[in-house]
Amino acid sequence: MLGAGGVVGGAWLAGALRALRDVTGWQPQRADVMLGTSAGAVFAALLGAGIGPERLFASAAKAPDGDEDLLAELLLDSAYRPPRRWPRLVPGSLGLAYRALRERAFVRLLCGLLPRGPVATTAIEAVVERVVPAGWAPHPACWVVACDYGTGRPTVFGRPGAPTPPLARGVAASCAIPGLFTPVGIDGRWYVDGGLRSMSNADLLEGQRLDVVVALNPMSARSRARARSPLDRMMAAMRAWSTARIDAELARLRRRGARILLLEPTAEDLAAMGSRTMDGRRARLVATLARSTTAAQLRRPQARQGLAALTA
Repeated sequence: MLGAGGVVGGAWLAGALRALRDVTGWQPQRADVMLGTSAGAVFAALLGAGIGPERLFASAAKAPDGDEDLLAELLLDSAYRPPRRWPRLVPGSLGLAYRALRERAFVRLLCGLLPRGPVATTAIEAVVERVVPAGWAPHPACWVVACDYGTGRPTVFGRPGAPTPPLARGVAASCAIPGLFTPVGIDGRWYVDGGLRSMSNADLLEGQRLDVVVALNPMSARSRARARSPLDRMMAAMRAWSTARIDAELARLRRRGARILLLEPTAEDLAAMGSRTMDGRRARLVATLARSTTAAQLRRPQARQGLAALTA
């Protein structure tokens, strides 16, 4: 399971995946099910296409210098720069806002009230299309989570019974942060970031009878970064919500008999990541540091049960 986290969270995922491969010898692209949300959807798609952690880490940890780098475009500020025209200052989805108000889901309420994002998902789609030009990922169970922009309900592209867009389009939908990115149209519906439901969505793995669930979640943490500004406080609140959410989701999977290996940013990671999740200038530092801090997590006694099941 690969969680949301923007560009900076994606850099953390690149380092954590490399550490997981280095310490255990296990190749993440061989997982029975790959479930990704937002930034995690990009990595699930690339792993599902057979790209290994070595290449993902190398691309995130070096300076973006051209198209030969797989993730280079996603590290550039220009990929997320809105056009010069101002967006229409009207709510993007009153349907989403109304449902969220009834359910007291205040994050979704805000996302429904925000104007439609002005930034196209072109850069995200281009990265995925470079690896899978058409169709879905070769992996038999590569799932990416998006939310219906009218209802807030999740759709798991790649899962049987869900719509079947091209992989790049499904990933773009999973990444379409309301207020920043333009919603993505698929089969007559509009979709936005799967993080509206959960930054992790691990509970969507229920029913898969998995022996072990490896959860990499950039937006949850057991430590708290120092909050100096309103943005810092908002990010701390988002992390607290994400931490509580993934704890509840993984508890459900444990009750089903799955062993859990949860990897999250440490206090050192949080200091490097900062509060601006789309700041690609931090990617090199974050990816390199995450490789080290995640390797240290994997060597702790708490990780032994999950590692034993993973390497059995």
